[in-house]
Amino acid sequence: MKITQYYNTEKYINLMRECIVCAADYLKLRCEKARCIEIPRLNIIIRENIDPKLFLRICLEYRFHRNTLTQWIARIYIYLIYVHLLFRAPLFLHNKSTFMMPFGYVAAMGGNNRVRLIDAMNAFALLIPSDAANSFFILNILSAYKPENRFPLNLMPKIFAFSDRLYFEQQVEGIAINRLRLSKIQQKFINDEMNHYFACQSESSYAVDINSFLSSRVEILLRYGALKDDLFYSMFVDLCSDVKKFVENLNITTYVQVSPSHGDLNLGNILYSTNRIFIIDWEYCYDRYMEYDRIVYSYNLRHLSTEDYVDFVENTSLDDINVLIFLIEDILFRFINYKKDLINSNQYINCIVDLIKSKIVVV
Repeated sequence: MKITQYYNTEKYINLMRECIVCAADYLKLRCEKARCIEIPRLNIIIRENIDPKLFLRICLEYRFHRNTLTQWIARIYIYLIYVHLLFRAPLFLHNKSTFMMPFGYVAAMGGNNRVRLIDAMNAFALLIPSDAANSFFILNILSAYKPENRFPLNLMPKIFAFSDRLYFEQQVEGIAINRLRLSKIQQKFINDEMNHYFACQSESSYAVDINSFLSSRVEILLRYGALKDDLFYSMFVDLCSDVKKFVENLNITTYVQVSPSHGDLNLGNILYSTNRIFIIDWEYCYDRYMEYDRIVYSYNLRHLSTEDYVDFVENTSLDDINVLIFLIEDILFRFINYKKDLINSNQYINCIVDLIKSKIVVV
């Protein structure tokens, strides 16, 4: 998560409030009215009487950044809140309101698709989908832990599934590697661990013809919950159809190497702590183009500007077919991850659509 990632912070706070109530009702948890502090810049709601040291632990990642100025601004901001909690000093520029919080839980942290309820021990958090009616993301997470997917479990937080709507996840402490200045030894260790992950992917890979591959991408969008009259759905179907015609006109048999995939393997989803890494946020896990994770990780694509993204696509060593396969996977991710108030969502979608169209000639 980034500070001020969302334009409409009030809407996001209300969404978190709804998720907390939904989880409490679903699990029949006892709740109490609790005075809470809304900290939308950190996407966090905390009890007013939270242990100040626990607040610092929850905000550990926010206190690191490669940009020194940004890091110090974030640290000053967080420590001002810490001082307030420690001495019960007046806290300005933050709303205090009453939330129905489950007993034993002291904070709620928002994410793109989930809300994380954190208990006073900071051991296992309760994860709830932002859209309580959609089990897509939770089912993806649970599938990542199936033995047949052969992911290295030592790189993944422990989870305990309650249902296809809720699960508990181990609170792992570490810093996202995109926020750290890594030594050569640390970087080598991380690369070795990631190469092990990619080797596991390769071992579980299989080939499918490109027509079946494209059809399965459309099915994933439908499974996510897209309606057939949605703009994104019709746009994606048209793009897949154009890619299919382009490949057919080449008069070659094309297969796509597919494997279980994390789906959002950006550097912000890899945590490092004392010769240990964890790969987090598995909600986009499903079978996809085998090289997708490696490309996203190796080129840090999630944190590139659209201009740098175009430059990567135009200069990649992948052949035209594999570039198209990657772009189809990436625009599917962008459709599923689309948020109206998430910065740059539309820019990236338009950019990838233009790139796909520039790569194909439909006769």
